[in-house]
Amino acid sequence: MTTFRKVASDFYVAPQLEPADFAAAAELGIRTVINNRPYGEAPDQLADAEARALAAAQGLAYVHVPVVSGGILPDHLAAMRAAIDGHQGPFVAYCRSGTRSCHLW
Repeated sequence: MTTFRKVASDFYVAPQLEPADFAAAAELGIRTVINNRPYGEAPDQLADAEARALAAAQGLAYVHVPVVSGGILPDHLAAMRAAIDGHQGPFVAYCRSGTRSCHLW
């Protein structure tokens, strides 16, 4: 199971989530999952549609704010802010290692 790192009272970051992690997130009280991985970043990552379905099955909101590693731009920060402002927390944001999601937060 993936470890969720708490960076604020209502915000966690994590590396790539596995299917079982969506249930763990719901048990932790997380309400919204934010995926910061671009499509096809790695062959073993969950597809966006699969992650969205896993989140929905747990009653979690899901937002995709894809950002290439090392390529955070002002538009990405604005999209992340909109995702947070437009959904209920607590949140977990994930990417390959969790670092990109932490920088976006």
